[in-house]
Amino acid sequence: MEAKLFKLPEPQPEATSLSRCPILIVDDEPHNVDLMKCILRREGYTNLTTCTDSSETVTLFSQLKPDLVLLDLNMPIMDGFAVMTSLKDNFPNDNPSIIVVTALDGKTVRRNVLDAGAKDFINKPIDRTELLTRVQHHLQNSVLQKRLAQQNETLAQANADLERANQSMSDLVSIVSHELRTPLTSIKSFAEILRDDHDNLDAEDRRHFLSIIDNESDRLSRLITDLLDLQKIQSGKMTWKTEQIELCKTVKDAVEFFGPAFARKNIALTIADNLHQCAVIADADKLRQVMSNLLSNALKFTDIGEVNVTLQPAPRWARILLVSKDAKTNITIAPVAEALTADILAFPDLAQGLEQLDCSGGDIDLLMVDIEGVSADTLHLLQDIRDKYPALPIATITAPSNDAENRPAQHSLRKPLSKLEPGFLEMVIIDLIGLTPNTTMIEVCITDSGQGIPENQLNKIFERFHQVDTSQTREQQGTGLGLTICQQIVQYYNGKLWVESTPGAGSSFHLLLPTTDENKKKLGEILIEKGLVTEAQLTEALTGQ
Repeated sequence: MEAKLFKLPEPQPEATSLSRCPILIVDDEPHNVDLMKCILRREGYTNLTTCTDSSETVTLFSQLKPDLVLLDLNMPIMDGFAVMTSLKDNFPNDNPSIIVVTALDGKTVRRNVLDAGAKDFINKPIDRTELLTRVQHHLQNSVLQKRLAQQNETLAQANADLERANQSMSDLVSIVSHELRTPLTSIKSFAEILRDDHDNLDAEDRRHFLSIIDNESDRLSRLITDLLDLQKIQSGKMTWKTEQIELCKTVKDAVEFFGPAFARKNIALTIADNLHQCAVIADADKLRQVMSNLLSNALKFTDIGEVNVTLQPAPRWARILLVSKDAKTNITIAPVAEALTADILAFPDLAQGLEQLDCSGGDIDLLMVDIEGVSADTLHLLQDIRDKYPALPIATITAPSNDAENRPAQHSLRKPLSKLEPGFLEMVIIDLIGLTPNTTMIEVCITDSGQGIPENQLNKIFERFHQVDTSQTREQQGTGLGLTICQQIVQYYNGKLWVESTPGAGSSFHLLLPTTDENKKKLGEILIEKGLVTEAQLTEALTGQ
């Protein structure tokens, strides 16, 4: 009977098949090596590495990470005891599974061998049945220990995610209670004034107080509506329509609707349509909600000047942030990005990359980090980035000899990248970004001449309840949820929303959506069109799946 709190990943066949487990045989006598190798091969073990120079054991262990080491005891240069000590010193967390195979015998030898770190002991001359039985037993233990370690990591990660979720829920309850209490306090206070001092107030004061109650009631209603929308989106209960709509018409209708409001503030509202006609797959009502929120913000935070809305083909597909000190890595990735019409921002240091992320305004679609060039004292920043930007895809690039460590990344690429199969790197980038590469994405840009947004708050404005702290913000009393909902809506329809801003000069919000034709294309068709793979290669890859 099995009970599980969490669904743990099923072990892969490569991890559970004992015949493919790596075994390292170390013995200075070639005939002993050949004998053990022959016995194991006849039993079906295929991943065998042999060594007659014991001084090479540590290097081989580092490269192979064997599940089992068969180690002779009496060897020149480094005997078995010295080898075990060296393995323990160099790999203190690995607890290698070692079976000592030696002609030496006696209780003292056995005790010393076990004290030195060996898991078992086999006497020479080698008995075939004993060797196979002990090898099978220790390989099974090794595989089970690895599986247990993986499950512990999964449980630890699940526990950390639960703790973050609990903290997030606690923070949300605290913020929501504050945001609800603020308008309710105003409504209650002015209602009490009108009730208790009605006869002492003149008509103008009464109208003013009633206007405040009306505005705060509207604010409370918007907050509740936004909270319900956000909850539906995040719980997967939002109803999404997927219909073909004319984006140009939706944008023009929104501009026309807001025209009188802008006119009352003497702010020019213009639209430049360089497309005239462009179909996208989306929900017309939700796109109107996005446009209304963006235009409403532009109206709120612009006192003088103008607001311009432009529609045009997007000049690029995506933006990649690459952190690497390796010129070969940069040279390999650059033409791939260019073929995909993606921009690359390259930095040699992870701290600089994080700084760029913080002021990108949401305009980074993929982070690629060359681990080999990252110093140990800054490697923790990778986890910081994951915690700070959980939706940002991350790919790590590692040296060929690096062990597959548990890193905060969706994908890990091994060097040299130039040796990867044609089209593989392109497919990894496309899969991580989640947008079909094409040149017919449509960009809607809303640019205002308001106060702008400080650089250190550009990414935060898409967070729940975050509002830029300015006198205008305090006067306008928004809910702080509008941009969060807008970003969720746009991302659902395979688009993106980001902001660029200069304090004192205004802000530009960019909305990017794929056209209908590109939405209908499959990834394979795009890759073939761009010459990244042939139809035969794609068919062979799909057949292999």
